[in-house]
Amino acid sequence: MSGSIASRFTVHVALCVLVLNLALTPELAAARTADAQAAIDARLDQLERAFDALERAAAEIPRDTFDPEAIIDLVDPEAEALFEWVRDNTYLVPYQGALRGPVGVLMDRMGNSLDRALLLNTLLQQVGYETRLANGRLTPEAARDLMGFARPVPAGGALPEETVSEEQAISELRRYAADFGLDEKALIDGHRDTTREQERFRSEAQKRVREQTQFLADLIGPAPEGAAEDLGRRQLATLEDHWWVQMQDGQRWIDLDPSYPNAPANWSATTSRRTLTVEKLSDLGTSSLHTVQIRLILECWEGGKCFPSAEVGQFRALS
Repeated sequence: MSGSIASRFTVHVALCVLVLNLALTPELAAARTADAQAAIDARLDQLERAFDALERAAAEIPRDTFDPEAIIDLVDPEAEALFEWVRDNTYLVPYQGALRGPVGVLMDRMGNSLDRALLLNTLLQQVGYETRLANGRLTPEAARDLMGFARPVPAGGALPEETVSEEQAISELRRYAADFGLDEKALIDGHRDTTREQERFRSEAQKRVREQTQFLADLIGPAPEGAAEDLGRRQLATLEDHWWVQMQDGQRWIDLDPSYPNAPANWSATTSRRTLTVEKLSDLGTSSLHTVQIRLILECWEGGKCFPSAEVGQFRALS
């Protein structure tokens, strides 16, 4: 059986469509009283088999792309082994603050020093180690050296998506239909309908991106001379805010800094200026987090006039 993420989600989406169709079908409501219970029992049996199939498909999704516990299951749960996994299987990229979080780093295997430290911190805490985050400053020269030593992200991405052909997807759905006694035609039709809708949405999104990119480019005008060099300097500057993990070992704290390839345990690229115990992202404080603010504005149209808008709610989501 294919273990690709794409294949598992192909099955997932088709099964979810089937479950919704079974649950929302109007035939049950129209059934005659004498036949209603039999119709309900038959539909419940179909739903149960569809949920069993969905549960198996969920279990086959590669958990190491979203679940820290899966990494612990794959790796020796000793501190040094977990440290080496983060060091060797994730890539350093420059940006400021926590953006991806531990799960986000697993999803694409990339993160800045803070997000990679958050992943290592989570792994170590889940196996029972006492940990904290350490924060210090790199000199501009040290930041430049770090960027030079960092492993480059592969051209296809750290976790390139494995493509699944239509033939492979149909074969997988037929096998699920046979294994769980499901309606093969309903599964395949649901998959094809969803695929067409995804393609339509992707095409529309790409069209909008092209149009809006050109619109913004026309507004801003050509990039000033030296803009690329300035961007490079700003990216390097984000590396100066450096984070890593410290683990308690008896009466001392051991540094675990996965930034440099082949970096040993009990080493860090700089000295700490402060330490912070972090069990959830909000423990970092908003100054270290990317946040999204959403405001709800209510306007009223009456008698051909629009009344002044009023802000009726505000929501903030942490990264």
